[in-house]
Amino acid sequence: MGKKVFISHSSIDKELVKIITDFLNNVGIANDDIFCTSISGALEGGKNFVNQIQDNIKDSKVVIFLLSERFFLSNFCLAELGAAWALNQKILPVIVPPISIAEYNSTPLVGIHALIMGSANFTNELFDNLLRMNVVGSDCVVGKAKLFGDFNSKFKTETTILRADSYGFYVTRLIGREVRQVQYRKQMPCHALV
Repeated sequence: MGKKVFISHSSIDKELVKIITDFLNNVGIANDDIFCTSISGALEGGKNFVNQIQDNIKDSKVVIFLLSERFFLSNFCLAELGAAWALNQKILPVIVPPISIAEYNSTPLVGIHALIMGSANFTNELFDNLLRMNVVGSDCVVGKAKLFGDFNSKFKTETTILRADSYGFYVTRLIGREVRQVQYRKQMPCHALV
């Protein structure tokens, strides 16, 4: 039997994945019910990892996509997106700013309501979607407000704007690291580690 949740993400976004898996654990989904290559032991040694990824996408109740800039630069992430879409899996897209709705709408997921990580309603929407998809039970509703408040405050404190630098770019703290937003070819924002 497959896992309840498959999390598709860039390997560079491990810290964001940790926030999501902590949230899932707190609403009653154990790591044993999550397939995520950032979770230790998710991939079995001695077996073809591509086949393991395919099998887990196919057998999961829901596939959560963490749609960050790095996600869209990863061939594996894009393959996972296409596989889940083609298999008509239940999909829960999570847009990670600074990815925009326009960029999201350029994917095969256009038309599927996406959640925006860090938005005021993010945790409520995430929980409500997992409840509707029968991934969590209604017994998880008890204590939901405190859990969501803790989760939202953790994400917001991890992504606060610190200051503008001498070039006019904004320096932010993202998951404990300072980054400076710069423009690359005027089309794609990227970040330089400080």
